[in-house]
Order: sequence, then structure tokens, then C-alpha cells
Amino acid sequence: MHRLLMIALVFLTLPTASRSAQLSLTQDADSGCLIALEGQIAEGDSDTLLALLRQAASLPRYANTIYVNEDPAGGVPNVAIYEPMNLCLDSPGGALTEAMALTRLVHGTLGTVIRAGARCESACALVFMAGSHSTETDFGVSVNRFLHVDGRLGFHAPSLTVPEGRYDAATVARAYEISVAVSELIFRNLVTYRFAPSLAARMHATPATDMHYVTRVEEAARWDIGILGIAPPTRISDAAIRNGCNNLYLKVQDQMTSDPDAWSRGGLPFEAVRRTDTGFSYTAFGMEAAGTCTGGSATSGPDAGLVEGFWGNARLIRQSVWGVGSVRDAQPPVFFGFFQNYMAWPGEMPLSALPRDGRVPDYQSATGRCYVFTGEPAVKSDDEPCLRQRLAAADGRMIDTFEWPSGAQTRLEQAGGALAINGATAIPWYWPGAAQPGDAPPRCYRNEVSQNVFCFARDG
Repeated sequence: MHRLLMIALVFLTLPTASRSAQLSLTQDADSGCLIALEGQIAEGDSDTLLALLRQAASLPRYANTIYVNEDPAGGVPNVAIYEPMNLCLDSPGGALTEAMALTRLVHGTLGTVIRAGARCESACALVFMAGSHSTETDFGVSVNRFLHVDGRLGFHAPSLTVPEGRYDAATVARAYEISVAVSELIFRNLVTYRFAPSLAARMHATPATDMHYVTRVEEAARWDIGILGIAPPTRISDAAIRNGCNNLYLKVQDQMTSDPDAWSRGGLPFEAVRRTDTGFSYTAFGMEAAGTCTGGSATSGPDAGLVEGFWGNARLIRQSVWGVGSVRDAQPPVFFGFFQNYMAWPGEMPLSALPRDGRVPDYQSATGRCYVFTGEPAVKSDDEPCLRQRLAAADGRMIDTFEWPSGAQTRLEQAGGALAINGATAIPWYWPGAAQPGDAPPRCYRNEVSQNVFCFARDG
């Protein structure tokens, strides 16, 4: 029984289908995939991946692109790929120990892509997060991991597959040591793989019987996950620039807090976006909100060609970027980043609600209660159930329409942090009532013309 328990713990398999992964060479001009992995990750998959890289290196079309040194110091083959290529993933998870072996081979060698209709969950998500390309320059390793908006990326804590039985104290202690060692492997590589501590915290807080999926703009931006399949904004509006800069700066939020429930949602809406012949700037970032986000086009001017250099020439990846930017004078700074299409919208928007090529986005509905407070001191004048309909406008605005039982509507528009209620300027406000409803505080906004305060408390 002791041996059975040790075997179960060493493999740390996660509840998945029984089919082992199938790995094969592929050519995908849309996603830039060199190799595809499909099915459950199992022992030996890292050896198969290495064998496929050797096979690719022997093909004439990759003669000057893929190199495998078969006799390196230390006996571990060294793989070098001189232009960005990707590993496409479609897996429910599997053996965590083998997934960690795959991450070591993937990191710096292959980007990772979850295509439309594919899923990458559990142990597969760790392989996904290792996706990167060694630029062979002073820049070092480029983070190259891409989730199609119609794919699924899910995280949860490792599970222990333990047979039924009774165990002595030494066996239980050993089981605990192994489970801690697995978490140690994950945390050891957080910096190397640019794996945000807040994502590690969210993953470990999600039971193995559940799954946390990446579904919001702010999650993808903070955790440095590229999103494919979203249409660019119809114009580079002030709202799109503010949102883009806000989302770009989320890359460094984990230098200030690793709390996965703490989110920074916007700069200073009263700061103007400044435009020049070559780009734009917007000041609102860092400890004193004095850092300036600067950016410009990714397809023309001095930054033309950067996307292909860092991320490759795959169609969906190339078309996912509308700009290049940085926030270098803030503390902490962002020295470089791409403005992807999805980043033109506010962080709290669901990715599934963003515009797609040829598709009109659907409203995102939520039920709750709407409140209106008037006068000073504030007196509650309305308190009724209502329906919120949220829409991503094509130019980067987020529009919430609240429908009251009477048929009346309250319209809240967010344009890169700038707010308007029914066309009048608004600002975020506090709950003015005696006792707030529910566990979480309602979202409140004050109309700067009427001085009325509107609040929405979402059900659940």
C-alpha cells in the first residue's frame, strides 16, 4: 500500500480522459505552429517532442532555422530555433511531472498557442505558460503564448490521486513532502516563465475539482497572455489609447501586489491623450501617477517589423496587434510591450464580448438592483431590481445600459476611464446608504450635473 501511494503521488495526475497525447509536426500559417500536442499528457511526451524537433531540424525547409546540438556539455541536447515558431496545445491536462519536463523543453524554444475550439487545462496550462522565444539578443526571451478567444485556458491546484486505505504517519508525511515539492517546482520557475504570482495564487486557490478560466481582458493583460481572434478597434480613439495603456501597465501590477482579487482599473480620466505625427502619450501611471505611456503604430514608422521579430509572421498573431508602447518613466516601469487588439477595451470586459471579424458582439447581461440617491445628505429615492446590458463599442468604449422595471433606462458609458451617465460627466463614488447590500460593495457613480448618485449591486 505504501508503494501504491508513492506511485500515485509522484505522477500527480489530474482527472482527465484516458487517451495519451498525440504529438506531430504540422504547418499552420494562421497560428505559426510547428508541432501540435493533442490529448492527455503522459510520461514520455517530452521525449517525443524532442524527437520531433530533431526531425524538423533535418528537413530542408528548416535547414537554417532549427538546430539541435546532440553533444552538448551535460549531455542534454540543446535546441535553438532562430525564428518564432509555436507548439499548438489541445489537452485536458495529465501527468504534472511530465508537464514540468515539457515546460523545460518548451521555454525559450517554442511559443504556445491554444487555437479556436481547443482547450488547455490543468497540467497543460503550465506548459502553455512556458511558451517563449529566445531572441538571441540583449532583449533575451520574448513571452510568446497565445489564447484564441474561442479556446479555453484553465488553471487549478494540483490534485493527489490517493488509493483508498489506511496509512501510517511516515507515509502521510512523505505524501505531504511530495505535494510541497511539486508546488516548489512551480514557484521556482515563476520568474523564468514570467508566471505572475497572482496567477499562481489563483491557481492554488482553485480546487482540483474546479477550474479557473481566463475570461477577462484584465486577466490576460496582467498575466501576459496574448489573445487572438479579436478585431482591432475601428479607430485609435482616446478611449482605445487609455484602455491600451491601462492594460499594458497591468503587466507590472504583481510588483505591487500578488493578490489575485486586487485590480487596477484605469488611469486618470482628466489627463488628456496627446498625439503627435509619430504616436501618442498619456500620463497616469506609477506610484505618483506621473509616468507617461507612449506608443505608436506597429505597422509603420520605427517600430514596423517588431511583431514579426518577436512573435513571428503567423497571420492571426500578426493581425492581433495595433500598436507598440512603453511606460518607462513610471515606478515600476514597463520598458516595452505590444498593444494587442483586445487591450483597446476596459479590463473588466469579458473577452467573449469583444468584437470579432465579421461578428457583432453580444450584450453581456447581469441581474441586480439599481439605486438612486439624491440630495445632501443623500436620500435613497429609487431601489428596484434591474437588468444590466453590457456592450463593447467598436471604438474601445464600454457601454452599460440598466433597464428598470418601468422600462426606463440609465446609460453608463466608460471611455478609457472617462465616465458619463445619460450623457453627463460622472465620477466613481462611494455607497452613500446606511448599510450596503450584499458582501461586495455596489458600483456607484455620481452625475456631476445633477449630483445624483447611481449604484448597481450585481446579484451573486
